[in-house]
Amino acid sequence: MFYDMHTHSHFSTDSRTTMYELIDSAISKNLSGIAFTDHFDIDFKDEEDMYHFDFNQYFKTVCACSEKYKDKLTIIKAIEIGLQPHSMEETKKQIAGYDFDYIIGSTHLINRRDPYLKDIYFDTTKSQQSVYREYLETVDRNMHIWQNYDTLGHWDYLVRNSIYEDNIMYYNQYSDIIDDILQYLAYSGRALEINTSTYEKCPFDIKVLKRFKEFGGENIVLGSDAHFKISVAKFFPVCSQIIKDCGFDYLTYYIGRKPLHEKIK
Repeated sequence: MFYDMHTHSHFSTDSRTTMYELIDSAISKNLSGIAFTDHFDIDFKDEEDMYHFDFNQYFKTVCACSEKYKDKLTIIKAIEIGLQPHSMEETKKQIAGYDFDYIIGSTHLINRRDPYLKDIYFDTTKSQQSVYREYLETVDRNMHIWQNYDTLGHWDYLVRNSIYEDNIMYYNQYSDIIDDILQYLAYSGRALEINTSTYEKCPFDIKVLKRFKEFGGENIVLGSDAHFKISVAKFFPVCSQIIKDCGFDYLTYYIGRKPLHEKIK
């Protein structure tokens, strides 16, 4: 029925959940597949080892899971790369030769600052629009610094911990930058992720999806960003209906770096 294309097992340093626990949750929710997109973000806030993991052990574990559950769901070998201009050359070297099915490119830091730490990140002397615009400009810049990814992860990540009364990132207020982002994804054939962990905190403006469609975008990926088994595929039914209402008949998942499609029911 659904592929959850964004989950984090214990190979991500911010998760303690095993792949087996996430798989059991996925099976209980009748998913068609799950992608383990564990974090790899070199020099994250100057903490050198914060988002590294052992690729060889990761692949060994994924392969064992794939064999054990091969008759129940598809398990996708994946990674979430943190996009930072100064670290991409080293990132290329580190992941070279590893056979990932799927790669997410995500921006987590804005000028080396993490909006997850909202009390530190959000500057109350600046307007909401200036803070949101700085974020979107960073996403727009980062998505061009490296080409080897399939999906732009959580394009609206900033709003999860936003301090404002109305946290929504409205298309009309940032249409120039959002158009740049959506056009690039559409024209390059990459997917736009609807991240339901972000949706849980703040709904997205459906004009963004409609605009992506207008630019010829075809690939929409659903990801829960689950770090706990309870969060797997959370809000997928409601978000898939929103996606369908915006003119998309299919959701996208990836095998062997190739986009495949599952019809929205």
